[in-house]
Amino acid sequence: MKSPAQIILEKALLPKHLDSAGFRAKVAADVRRRSFFTARCAEEDFLAPCRGACAEVAEGRIGQGDFVRKMRETLDALGYDPERGGWVDKPDNDGEPVRGLKDLTSETRLRLIARTQSQMAASVGRLNAETEDTRWAHPAWLLRRFVGKKASRDWQERWLAAAESVDWEGVEPSGDLFIALKSSPIWQAIGDGAGGYEDTLGNPFPPFAYNSGMDFERVSRETCATLDLPDDNGEIMEARLEPNEDDWAWAAEKFGDDFVSATRAALEDMDET
Repeated sequence: MKSPAQIILEKALLPKHLDSAGFRAKVAADVRRRSFFTARCAEEDFLAPCRGACAEVAEGRIGQGDFVRKMRETLDALGYDPERGGWVDKPDNDGEPVRGLKDLTSETRLRLIARTQSQMAASVGRLNAETEDTRWAHPAWLLRRFVGKKASRDWQERWLAAAESVDWEGVEPSGDLFIALKSSPIWQAIGDGAGGYEDTLGNPFPPFAYNSGMDFERVSRETCATLDLPDDNGEIMEARLEPNEDDWAWAAEKFGDDFVSATRAALEDMDET
């Protein structure tokens, strides 16, 4: 199974002068998912070490503060100076100072790059780890906030817009809970910005939008059954009556093999009586 760091390192470099909106409009989502890029940067000499440093963040070898320092040192060595227009040796440099998020040395921008890449890679790794058993035991995702924001986006409106766009296929019907089947097209709709949102990343997995603070967690089959969610065949789910191997593996990791052995033996004794 590939680690989040490996997932980042295997991304192809995509040097482009496009801004974020330009990437969304001109580069297909599947290409963006397989590429490493940052808005308004066509310098592979920066993108390559940036990709490597993002992988280090993803595997916990360095923190975001170290990432900012390393990238600033790299940019300085490459001749990038925001006070002189950025890439000082490029013919399109007009010499005007680069400010805000357009500045590649911006701490806010660099932290956002590291955070977004790490979160996307973690989500891809989690999806790749899914098995038939885990999908059966936990057939849905719950979208919820994991990181608080001073000015939170209205995710209720986003959820409803995305649900409407896919005719509520595989979505918890009340709209009050951000729960949908893992196979529901709502996840791609959210990533595509259904409802006219332009800050999204085009992915059917978190973080969905830049700096959103949103993530998803697994929802058990039992919970799905109480919500009258259908399975992929359109039949309303029924709760599982007996634990499967995925449950036993989870219990072994949490409580130990001895606990699992004793519990399974006790259940077998109950079946025989």
